[in-house]
Amino acid sequence: MTIYIDLTPQDVPFELLVFWTFDSLGKRVIRPEYKDLLCPGCGKVDVKKALERGVSDDVIFTTTRDLFGSRDCMYLVNVRTRQLLEDITATAIDYYEVPSVPDYFVALPRKLLIPHKGDPNFLIQPECKVCGHLKDARYRFKPMQMNVDVEVGAFALENGLGLMPLWFVSENVVKAVKATKPKLRGFSFGRALNPPECDKSTAEID
Repeated sequence: MTIYIDLTPQDVPFELLVFWTFDSLGKRVIRPEYKDLLCPGCGKVDVKKALERGVSDDVIFTTTRDLFGSRDCMYLVNVRTRQLLEDITATAIDYYEVPSVPDYFVALPRKLLIPHKGDPNFLIQPECKVCGHLKDARYRFKPMQMNVDVEVGAFALENGLGLMPLWFVSENVVKAVKATKPKLRGFSFGRALNPPECDKSTAEID
């Protein structure tokens, strides 16, 4: 059985938004190029369609981290991290170039575990009647069964802005990251999500 560990980016000392920005009054607003991707019901952006459209030229940052997270919950990786992950699993993750910082990419696993009502491992609010996305979905971090066979995946959690992926990776990925020299920066590994003795989850793959 493959053991999976949750992976979250360490915090960075700046606020970066991929799909959103701030207007002159300091109010958070959707970037103009994604305005038509907002759901009129819940106000969330369709993250996958936005990424396929391309990352905005206005997304600019400076960091030495190999992995970090945006305030709208996207994972950003540099060329070195992408190469390591592709050496382990070449087809598990989609990468979207950041045009203004071409050494970095927004990364999103292709395999997403979708929470469902009645799953004891998640706190779930009902779906939006317009777009069908869950209004909110949070992971309880309880042991669970995971009927997947991937090196990298993500729970398709949701918040008020849209998709909030929480990555999980195999022990192979953890070992590879920890063995890098110089050490990759920005990785925060949690605990095993699916130890041998665990509750059953009803999450399914999208």
